[in-house]
Parts: sequence; C-alpha cells; structure tokens
Amino acid sequence: MRALLDAPSFERRLRWTLGVPLVVLAVLSGVLLLEVLELRARAEEISGMNMAVVLVREAEGQFADLEAARGALRENPALPPDAYEEAARNLDATLGELSDAVRREPRWRTQHEGLAADLAQWRALAERDLGRHASAPTGAAAVGANGADRDARGAAARLRSDFVAWTNDIRAARTAVEQPTRARAARVLVGAAILFPLVFGVTAFVARRSARRLATQYRQAWNDLERQSELLAAANTRFEIAVGQSGAVVYEWDVARDLAVLTGRTLEVMGHAQDAGPVSFAWWQERLHEDDRPRVLDTFQSALETCGRFAADYRFRRPDGSWAEHVNRGVFVPGPEGRPERIVGLIQDVTEQRELTRQLEKAGRLESLGRLAGGVAHDFNNITTAILGFSELAARPGAPPAEVREALAAIRRAGERAAGITSGLLSFARSDVLASSVLELDAQVREALPLLRRAAGDGVQVDVLFGAPGAQVRMDAARLESALVNLVLNARDAMPNGGRCTIETALADDGAARRQVLLRVSDEGAGMTAEVKARVFEPFFTTKPRGQGTGLGLPSVHGAVTQAGGAITVESEPGRGTRFEIRLPLAEAEQAARAPLALAARPGGAETILLVEDDHDVRALATQMLRRAGYRVIECASGADALRRVAESADAPDLLLSDVVMPEMSGPQVAEALTGLRPGLRVLYMSGYAEDLMGRNGVLQPGAQLVAKPFTPRTLLAGVRAALDGVPVT
Repeated sequence: MRALLDAPSFERRLRWTLGVPLVVLAVLSGVLLLEVLELRARAEEISGMNMAVVLVREAEGQFADLEAARGALRENPALPPDAYEEAARNLDATLGELSDAVRREPRWRTQHEGLAADLAQWRALAERDLGRHASAPTGAAAVGANGADRDARGAAARLRSDFVAWTNDIRAARTAVEQPTRARAARVLVGAAILFPLVFGVTAFVARRSARRLATQYRQAWNDLERQSELLAAANTRFEIAVGQSGAVVYEWDVARDLAVLTGRTLEVMGHAQDAGPVSFAWWQERLHEDDRPRVLDTFQSALETCGRFAADYRFRRPDGSWAEHVNRGVFVPGPEGRPERIVGLIQDVTEQRELTRQLEKAGRLESLGRLAGGVAHDFNNITTAILGFSELAARPGAPPAEVREALAAIRRAGERAAGITSGLLSFARSDVLASSVLELDAQVREALPLLRRAAGDGVQVDVLFGAPGAQVRMDAARLESALVNLVLNARDAMPNGGRCTIETALADDGAARRQVLLRVSDEGAGMTAEVKARVFEPFFTTKPRGQGTGLGLPSVHGAVTQAGGAITVESEPGRGTRFEIRLPLAEAEQAARAPLALAARPGGAETILLVEDDHDVRALATQMLRRAGYRVIECASGADALRRVAESADAPDLLLSDVVMPEMSGPQVAEALTGLRPGLRVLYMSGYAEDLMGRNGVLQPGAQLVAKPFTPRTLLAGVRAALDGVPVT
C-alpha cells in the first residue's frame, strides 16, 4: 500500500485532480476578497458622508438655537445667559466632530474653514451686540445695538448659506459614490453566484472521473502488490534455503537495544537455535577466542565509530568446546541523526575450507621439497664427483706436486660451491645464523656500489637514486650485500645486450602507521611471464640453461629479507622489464654499525681449549687446526664427556668451543653447566644451523659468539683468538 501511495502516477493525478480546482478557487476567492474589501471601503466612505450630513444638519439646528437664545437675551437683557451658553457649547461639540470628519475627507476642508470663519465673525458680532446692549445709554445703545444686530443677522445668513451649500455638496458626493458602488456590488454578487457553482461543478466532475481512474489504478496496483508480495515471499524462501545450504548465518544487530536476530544455520554455526530468540553482543563476545578477542573488538569499535564496514576473522567456541573458524562481514546502517543504528552482516564457518587450504599448502610444500631434494641431490652429486675424483688424483702414488696442488684447489672450489648451496638453502629456510646490526641503508648501498658495477659488467649501467638519508635497518651486512649482488646479477642476465639497472632507496608507510625503508632494483630487460613470476622465489627454479645457475639466488634474497622482518615483491611483464621492491622495517634510532671486518688470523696461543663436537671428522679437523696454532686441546665427543673431563681435570679450560646441536646435550646446555663449574669460562659456538641459539627470525641472541660452518683454519683461529681476547666475533 505504501508503494502505491508513493507511486509517481498517483501523485501526479492527485495534484491535477485537486490542485487545479483549488488554484482556480483560490484565484476567484482572491478576486472576490479584493472586491469585498473595495466595497467595504466605499461603504465606509458613504457612511462617513452620511455622518457628515447629519453633523452639518445638527450644527445648523444648533446654530438656529444659538441665534434664538441671542435674540431672547437681546429682547430681555435680564434673562440669565444659560440657554445661550449651552447652545454655544453644543454647537462647539458638533463642530469638533465635524472637524474630525473633515480630517478624513480633505476635500471638505474649504467648506469647514469658511464655516469656521463665518461662525467666528458671527460670535464676535453677537458678543459685541449683547455687551453693548447691556452697558450703553438708552439712545446710544439703541443705535449701536441696531448696527451690531444688523451685522450679526448678515453673518447668520451667510452661515445658513454655508450649511446649505455644504449639505448639498456632501449629498452630491454621496450620490456619486453610492450609484457605482451598488452596481459593483450587484456584479460581484452575480459573478459569485454564477462562477462558484460552476467551478465546484467542474471540480466535482473532474474529481469523479479521476476518482474512477484512480480506483482502477488502485486495483491494478493492489494486484501488482499482491503479486510482488508473493514473489518477495518466494525470494525470501529461496534466500533462507540458500543461506541454510551455504552454512552461513545472516544477522541484524540493533545497536540501541543490543539485540541481534540470527537467521540461517545458527545452531550449526553458532550453537544457538534460531527459534530461541535474539542474542546480545556480550553473548557473542564471550565466545570469541581470548587471543582473537582484543583484535576483533578493536576492529568492531573502529567500524562503529566511523559507521563503516566491519570485517574480521576469528575463532569461535562451539557448544562442545571445540573452536570453529568464522569469517564475519557486516556494515553499519546509520540512523536519521547519522549515528550507527544497526549492523547487518554475514557469518560463515570456514573451518573445513581452511583445513583443506592447509592440506593443499602442505601438499604444495611437499612437492616443493621434492623438487628441492632433487636439485640438491643433482648439485651435490656433481660436487662429490669432483671431490672424490680429485682426491683420488691427489692420492695417486707418484703424483706430481703441481697436479696435487691443482687437485686440492679443485677440491676447495667444490667445497666452496657446496657451502654456497647450503648457505642458500639455509637462507631460504631462514635457519642460518645472522650477526645482524643496525645499518644505514644508503651508506651500505654506496659502499657496495663498486662491487655491484663490477658484477653488472661493462654492458649494464648501474644508476643509484638515494631517497632515504639516515634511514637505518637491522640486517646482516653481508646478507644485504649478497642480496644486492644477486638482484644486480639477475638484472644483468635479463639484459644480455646491455641496458640500465636502477637502484633506489626511499621511505614509506605500510598502512599501519609503521615506517618502512624501500629498496628497489629495476631493469629494462625482457621481463617475465606470469608463470615465471609466480615461481621466481622457488628454490632451484631457474630459466637459465643447465649448469649456468643453481636457482638459489632469488630464494636466498627472499630468505634474507624475510629473516630481517621485511618483504620482497616483484613486478614484471614481458618486454617491460622487472622491478624488485624490498620493504624493511625502520630500525629504532641507535648508532648505525658498519659491518666490521673479520679479524685477521693471529699467531695462535698457549691457552687450553675444551672442544666439544659430536662429528668425528669435524672434531679431528678442528683439533689439528688448533694444535698447529699452539693451543692445548681437550677433545670431547659429547656434553656429558665434557662435564666429566672438566670435573676430573685439575686444569681449568680457558675456552669452550662447542657445536650447538648435539645428541643428549646441546651446546648452550653444556655451556650453562660448565660456566657454573668454572665461572669466567669463555664460550665460542660453531654451527651452520643454530636454531636453539637464535631468537626470532634467526638472529643470534645477545652475547652469543659463533663461528659459522663450514669454516677455514683462518676463520676458526680468528674466532678463537677473538673469543679469548673478549672481542666480538663477526
């Protein structure tokens, strides 16, 4: 019904049906009102004229009374003057009223002024006549009195003439007004008698015809409304079925009353029967997981304050105590005053979907692990082939020294290649050990620029745009330099015919009020397809011919950046070049540290070193290196063996050199036990995978000293000497 009344056609017909007659009636009423007001003014004017005639006639009679009273006093001076004075007062009062009428009608001012002048002259003559008559001798008085009386009678005749002339003037003016007024009033009455019934008749006719049309339209609209109601009911039924089948819950929460109505699979999703009535905000809040509740409530409060959209993922407690994963999407609806009035939204239980996603991700990781294992096996087969083959050549009886040195050099190169592969794998897995420090990014890029230009070659121009002066990041300096070299090499390989490689630094925000430092490396090369770009950080994936790349360069960059708390993205299209963008969190303000150089190998020493290493070959190699440098070495194959040897020995070791990951007791556990027995004992760890020693993101815990495997005699002896001297190992 409301839709019918709001229909434009209905409003338009209603305006024409009632509006036009009302406008005509309003116009006619206005004209009639103006005519009535005009007639009223004319009537008041005629009434004033009638009043003026009455006053003039009354003044004329009162003057006659005054003149009679004067004649009586003249004949009999002994009479009291009361009648004369009373007649004078009456005449003055009437003339005062006549003066008011004159002020309303300025055209009679001349008559009034002439009458007033003649009356004043008459009074003067009358007063003189009466006064002289009362005081003069008989003969003289008679002569004077006769002259004054004659003059008074002449003035009285003029006054009577004035009264008659004024009366005739007023009557003539009244006649001139009355006749047109009567004719106009007659026309108004006749027009009103004819036009108003005519307008009402036309209005009634139009209204009756429009009413019939409106009734027809109403019936049609009512039928349409019934059909739409049926369609709406069917749509609601389909909606409820669809919501029920989707496993979702539709809710509408009244903010003012704190009541939410739930529809859909409320029992399965939220543990609340739909016919159990509304629920409160507190009911929903207390079922949120305690780890998710602060985040979800903050998001909800922000959406409530801005009357915006609400979106949150959280864990929700089921009636049986298990946790479901919910996705809640809603929008606040403002009221008339702009404040949030209600929120309408959808809650979905995505527990099964998330579990399937995790299983797919796990399957993807297993597939990647298989490719990774195949790539590692392929490269290490080549490396072990070189090591075993050149070892046989070097151990061949009678081999020339030059061939032995060449074989040993080849073995060394194979070992360095193996170390590079393991370093890349650990970097990708974020399990290698980093000695991170606070670095000034622009300074590090500027220092590495000569190396980068050498890596790019002669055909590639390397440009640098510094846009983050003084910005600091926390990262391992060597890993940062290695990442830059890998990105520049990737740019060089993408531009075999030469081109430009641009390195940029800048400051930015991550959208959550946290400052970041950007490092971009872009090239003008051939670009990548979407398939290649999706796998660019996958280990052992490479588009280069076999033997020209390991496929660990970009994965190692990804691992280094991620381990530093940052992120790396790539933008590329075929024929439009490639741009890598690294985002690193801005380090807290502190003294930026340049990467210290590794200590040069010093002559050894005479101190006692407790060596704990479970691998026999590594332990034998380290023992031989240390003893050649003059150190006294106590070899132990396990932590328990080390504790026993220290407890039995009278000599206190000066340094504990221990592997980190060992059976039964780890290196940190051995160090903790021995420093309790021997306070002041210095500790140096050695490992290539030291997760027990690392904090989050693979960074060494404060105060820990470490020599990374694989090590050379120079790096091991430098680390031992630095640890004994109390110098940080780098």
